[in-house]
Amino acid sequence: MDKCKYILGLDIGTNSIGWALLKAEKQGVRLVPVGIERAGVRIFEAGVAGSIEQGRTESHAQSRREARMLRRGVFRDGQRLRRAFRLLQKAKLLPGDPNCPSERDRIIKKLDAELREKWEPKLIDEEMDTALVKVAVHHNLPYFLRARGLDEKLEPYEIGRASISLPSGVGSRALERISKEKMTVKMIRIR
Repeated sequence: MDKCKYILGLDIGTNSIGWALLKAEKQGVRLVPVGIERAGVRIFEAGVAGSIEQGRTESHAQSRREARMLRRGVFRDGQRLRRAFRLLQKAKLLPGDPNCPSERDRIIKKLDAELREKWEPKLIDEEMDTALVKVAVHHNLPYFLRARGLDEKLEPYEIGRASISLPSGVGSRALERISKEKMTVKMIRIR
């Protein structure tokens, strides 16, 4: 039994697809078209908005793509913080069980309260202004601990608390820009 052979031709454009189904016969090793069985075109709305002729177009998918990129960035930031938190717990620089990640927020809040209780009286005894103590200990605790760590020995949990905000990368771009500007200034001064 000899089956009919067909060739499908497609013309895929920016807002249309043309198609043709051709009847074919086998001649040697090749299929040769002998007639048109069916043909058609499907026209749809372009995937871009704006003037295609003038080259000023914007993809309809752009807003979805930007939202997806934002979601991925948020997920990656959270993943990086979770990984860093577990590593600090395994190194005994943060309290808690590294295998129980749902407790992270509670652990940080409890640790912050303990560190405030320790540092607030200590700073007041050093005759630091009360308003500055509140800002340092209540609003900028990780940064305060990093600064203190330059001059004196910190406890392991204080090192962990000072380190946990580093993986978030907040301010890293600004520091990168500042260091590049300083490098440029230094290079100009040398020459």
